[in-house]
Parts: sequence; structure tokens; C-alpha cells
Amino acid sequence: MEGKGEAARGMANMRNWLLIGIVWSVLAAAAPAPLQASPVFAADPHGEKDAHGQKLGVEKGLFKGAIEVSLWSIVVFVILVFLLSKFAWGPIREGLDKRERSLWQDKHEAEQARKEAAEMREGLRQEMVKAREEARTLIDKARQDAQAAAADEVARGKAELQANGSGWSATWPP
Repeated sequence: MEGKGEAARGMANMRNWLLIGIVWSVLAAAAPAPLQASPVFAADPHGEKDAHGQKLGVEKGLFKGAIEVSLWSIVVFVILVFLLSKFAWGPIREGLDKRERSLWQDKHEAEQARKEAAEMREGLRQEMVKAREEARTLIDKARQDAQAAAADEVARGKAELQANGSGWSATWPP
């Protein structure tokens, strides 16, 4: 089975090289002469002239030879589009899709983190309310205990004064 797979790969590789050779051959055979050698583009100090020696101007052929250049531009463009679609657009699209997935995942993770932070913030707020309430309760209890202790001290002090029988009045200070 491996022999058939290798043979198929070899045929595909050979077809690719054959296609590349044909394309290069067609381009080499159909390539125009360089533009600088064309009589349309040749420099003439007394004005531009065509192949018959007539002066060129707007009315006599400003765009003479433009059809050839346009045709070759179209051929080159079609070849470029073919090559780009075959070799470049796939990896570019794959990279863009990968980036889009990554951005979507990052956005989703950020939303999850925001939700978790909001939940934690709400939990902390509830804990703070509970802690303030407990602190208020403790302060009120401490105040009541302090008032009770002060009243006990005052009562004990009055009892000692009366027990000692001193001459001081129990209503002191006035």
C-alpha cells in the first residue's frame, strides 16, 4: 500500500513541476521586449515620434501601445491572483481565524473574570455590612457593660462610705 501512496505523491509532485515549467515557458515566449527599447518610449530630443517618424501627441496616439501593456497587466494580475489563492490566502485566512478565535476566547475570559469580580465584590460588601453590624452590637454591649460597671462602682462606693460612717454626705458631689 505504501508504494501506491508514494507513487501518487510522486505524480502530484511531477504535475506541479510540469505546471510551473509550462507557465514559465509561456511567460518567457510571450514576454514583450523591454519598454525602454520600444519606439513609443524611446527618447527623442525633438519630441516623441512613432515607428513611422510621425510626432506623437494627444491626438496622434498618447495611448499607443497601451493595449499591450494593459493585456500584460491583466495576465500578470490573473497569475498573481492564482498564486496568491493557491499559496498565500489559505495561511493568511488560517492566521486570521486563529486570531479571531483567540480574541473571542480572551473576551469570554474577561467577561467571566468581570462576573467573578462582581460576585466577590458583592460578597465582600455583604461581609462588611455584617461586620459593621457586629461591631455596632459589640460597641452597644460594651457601652451597656461600662454603664453597668460604673453604676456598680458608684453603688459600691456609696455603700463603703455609709459603712465607714464618715461625715461625708452620700449625695456628694452635689
